[in-house]
Amino acid sequence: MIDLAGDLAGVFDDPFGFAVDAVYTPSGGDPAAVRAILSRPDDTVVWRETALARPTCIVEIRVAEVPTPAAGDTLTVDGVTYRLQGRPERDTERVSWRIEAVET
Repeated sequence: MIDLAGDLAGVFDDPFGFAVDAVYTPSGGDPAAVRAILSRPDDTVVWRETALARPTCIVEIRVAEVPTPAAGDTLTVDGVTYRLQGRPERDTERVSWRIEAVET
């Protein structure tokens, strides 16, 4: 049987994996240490007959560590601060959030 929540915890907790140490700061709140996975896929926007690729930054954090993320909150990784934007979305198992972010 597959234990997706346990497997995902392993991905976030593995010191040699994809996740990194980060500091999550809710707007007007206190900072908290979390583990985060950052990815930077290109997003393609099509306008008329032109396709434009724009870089994005997607942050993935555990619901257990950040129960209510919101646009405007920040995440700091290795001295670089990212501002969360858009609507956070949970994964299928409701274990992690996927949030678009921009470097400030």
